[in-house]
Amino acid sequence: MKKEILIIEDEKIVSYFLETRLKKDDFGVEVALDGQEAMRKIHHKKYDLILTDMMIPNISGLELIMKIKRSGLNLKTPILVLSSLSSADLIVDVLSSGVNDYITKPFSIKVLMAKIHQLLDAPVSVTN
Repeated sequence: MKKEILIIEDEKIVSYFLETRLKKDDFGVEVALDGQEAMRKIHHKKYDLILTDMMIPNISGLELIMKIKRSGLNLKTPILVLSSLSSADLIVDVLSSGVNDYITKPFSIKVLMAKIHQLLDAPVSVTN
């Protein structure tokens, strides 16, 4: 059974790139382009991993993370943040909120994929 990943990213080129790369590793992928769409998806489906940006329309990243952590279906779903925000204080606050990892943009796709596979306990693919 495919592992299901939700990408919450408002930059369409980034979300398309991530979606394409994750599907290459045979993950099931859904994309939400804003906070409202993300909340609808989170309340209706259980995901194996949520990959989110911190700056998305309609909700702050930290508020979204707190809502995910209180949601019934995705309460224990690992969350990986991928963001251009790189303030050490913010990263510490986000990690303290229960996020599993935080990667700053620009990012290495190899590092991102290794962390995704680590969080999902899936074999790591060495392809780009």
